[in-house]
Amino acid sequence: MSCTQSRKKHIEISDEFKLEFLNEILSDTSNLKIISNKEQLITFGELIPGMMPIHPNGGSTISHFEFIADSLETQDIDFIRQQWIKNKDFDFMQLKNYGFRVFDLQKLRQETKSSDLFDTLEIMNKGFKSFYRTIITVPVFNEKKDKAYLMVNNYGGAAYILKMENGKWEVKSKIHEYVE
Repeated sequence: MSCTQSRKKHIEISDEFKLEFLNEILSDTSNLKIISNKEQLITFGELIPGMMPIHPNGGSTISHFEFIADSLETQDIDFIRQQWIKNKDFDFMQLKNYGFRVFDLQKLRQETKSSDLFDTLEIMNKGFKSFYRTIITVPVFNEKKDKAYLMVNNYGGAAYILKMENGKWEVKSKIHEYVE
């Protein structure tokens, strides 16, 4: 590498940062309203939008990573891709330490017949102010860590773009909304 070439600055987004972010946005049940309350069952899932926009150069659609990078207004698609890969190792169950009702959907699917899954979730919700489950992706951030992308599915869903404004996370936009 020559002296005139710039090196990419390594930016670390720690699991602790992601956990604090998730706690903050999920606890905000009056403004953000991503979940209705902490009694709602939540789980991790790798959600992707059903359709991507057409590439500006024509022809095919853009990749999911290009879509996230564009949504977060960053040019570094590899930075986005690396977060997505690293997020697979994130321990979503740690949200239990913040008072959330978290369950492992993959494990439940392995242990339960698909026809019994809804009934099992209904039993899990008995006695709580919750009638369904919400699947949430681990967030992906821009380099400044002031914008985040995540998808939420609660028998319908959306991709959320959040921005830190005045010390609080705010929904900048909700895109790819759908109903199941």
